[in-house]
Formats: sequence, C-alpha cells, structure tokens
Amino acid sequence: MEQKVIFVTSYKGGVGKTTVSVNLALALSMLGKRVLIVDANLATPHVAIHYGFDEFSNALQDVLNNMIKIEDAIYKNERYGLDLIPSRVFKRIGDSNAEYKILNLPYHISKLIRNYDFVIVDTRPSQDLDFTKLIPYAKVVVVTTPDIVSIIEAKKLREDLRKLGINDIYLAVNIYDRKSKDNMNLQEIKQKSGFKRVIEIPESKKMQEALKTGIPIVAGNSRDAASSAFINFAKELMK
Repeated sequence: MEQKVIFVTSYKGGVGKTTVSVNLALALSMLGKRVLIVDANLATPHVAIHYGFDEFSNALQDVLNNMIKIEDAIYKNERYGLDLIPSRVFKRIGDSNAEYKILNLPYHISKLIRNYDFVIVDTRPSQDLDFTKLIPYAKVVVVTTPDIVSIIEAKKLREDLRKLGINDIYLAVNIYDRKSKDNMNLQEIKQKSGFKRVIEIPESKKMQEALKTGIPIVAGNSRDAASSAFINFAKELMK
C-alpha cells in the first residue's frame, strides 16, 4: 500500500481541528493501519493531551532545531497502537526558532514515511500552508463548523490550497447537528464551499468528556454517532 500523508488544517481555531486529527489517526490504527500522528501546531499544540499524554522530554521543536533526529521524537502509544511526535505546550529557550523552520517538516517526515501507512499532520490554523506543497502526494482535510462564517473561511482555504496545486482535499464539517435550523445543510455547504467531498462529524456531548479523560471518542464510545463518522471517514481515506 502506498503511504499517505494527511494534513489536517483549518482557516481559524475553535472548529475542532485537533479533535478530528486525533480521532482520525486512531480510527485508522483501529482498522489495522500503521499510523504516525505529528503535532505541527507549534503555537498551541494539544495532540498529546487528547491521548492523555502530557509528559515527554523530546518534541518536534527539537527536531526542527536539529537537536535530535526525528526518530528520537517518536513516542509509541501502546494503548492505542499508534506513534506520536508531540510538540511542547510549555516552551523552552529556542523553541520559538522552530516556528520559522516548519518548512523543513516534509524533509524530516520523508525519513520515516516508509514505516507507516498513514502520517497524520495536525497543523496550526492558518492559510500559511506552503510546506504542504513540498509533499505533492499529500491529502488535506479542512475542518470547519456548519455556520456560514466558517464555511466561507473554509472556501478561502480551499482556494489557497488549489493555488498551491493541491486538489486532493476533503471538508470535515465538525459539530454538525442535522436538527438545528441555524446550521446549513450538507447540500448548502457543498454549494457554498465548493468542496465536492464533504464529511459530516455529528455533534456529540461526549466529545468534551473524551478530552477531559484523555480517551478519544473513537476509543471510548464505539456506538456514538461521531465515533462512527470517524471510522467511516478513515475507511474512505483507505480507498
């Protein structure tokens, strides 16, 4: 199977981008794939926290600053059967320099991609996505919420990605409530955003509980609608 790199991003924060990243990575692992998730959101890195893991010495910042090899920043999560490269929440001296070296991330990833079926990269909310074009075979998942403002911002991001030559793009609509009259329906979202591949992640009251316990919803709530949506999304990406 060809290795796949998936960048998960958003135009703005607060839409559940990291939630999508960690659950998608775990869903792929549960389906028998070798998965590495990389926390490339150096400004507000929270991937490790979602897995109940917040104590580590090596981090992506150290890799980007050429202090360690990327292999030395990998932590094997035996509980969930996937590997993780975290970033530090509490910065050390020199960590800020790493933010200027994020363009080197594809180079580091290329050293170990053969060891995995999927590499999930949780990026910072931004339109600064130049480093994605350095991995031409990557897919991009744009995360949004179903309100008109977020959908318009997602459309902007789609246009930016297309200008970079990236066309393998999904739109993940997080916290989607079909019964809410305030939300756009999926057909309206497709028309307004311009995305052809739109994935619905239903609203779930258990999502916040999952973050608090450090047990992603895919692992702890197999019957939950959001959990099922992540599993189905993972199957779609495996095709």
